[in-house]
Amino acid sequence: MPTEPPPKPTRRGGALLLWEQDEKHFQRRIGTGREREAYVAYRLIAEGLEVSVPRLRVRPSFAERHAYRDTRDMIVEGHEIEIKSTRFAFTDPGEFPYNPCFVDTEEKILAKGPPFAFLIVSQQTGAIMAVPGKTRDRWVVMEGRDHERGIGVRWLGCPIHLVRTFDEFVRHLESAHHELDQPGEGSDRHSKD
Repeated sequence: MPTEPPPKPTRRGGALLLWEQDEKHFQRRIGTGREREAYVAYRLIAEGLEVSVPRLRVRPSFAERHAYRDTRDMIVEGHEIEIKSTRFAFTDPGEFPYNPCFVDTEEKILAKGPPFAFLIVSQQTGAIMAVPGKTRDRWVVMEGRDHERGIGVRWLGCPIHLVRTFDEFVRHLESAHHELDQPGEGSDRHSKD
């Protein structure tokens, strides 16, 4: 998966627009996001899981963006899933360069609530890791900067020892008694508390 540099703010009529306000950049980001979602869906389907991707509804304008936050990226075996991509290379949660692992902005998670899981895909390696939504009470708030949007944000991060591998996520969905938020075989390899 190629890594694209983040879009820079653009000027239109003398005003500086952030990427989500600039419709051209926003449309490109939607396409990139859908590409990542399709990749994850392909990997899940290849594992024999049932995957449904809701119809894409694109907001008509920046001002109407809040009305379009109600849908999840996909439904896997009846569970709501959000897909996030990162520019960081990893093949296993233990290789992720930050602890805690960035999940999403606090604003977005509070608006929608946590899904069953966030699946985070590396743009460099294609590896996928899972952040279980039911671990939300153990996530931490991190103040930071969203460099793509050029604003300060409050991120929610999940301690890396709670993050699961793609294989653990798949095994959980294949087995009703396997607990996604409990360490599985070999999970100790990515405990970094």
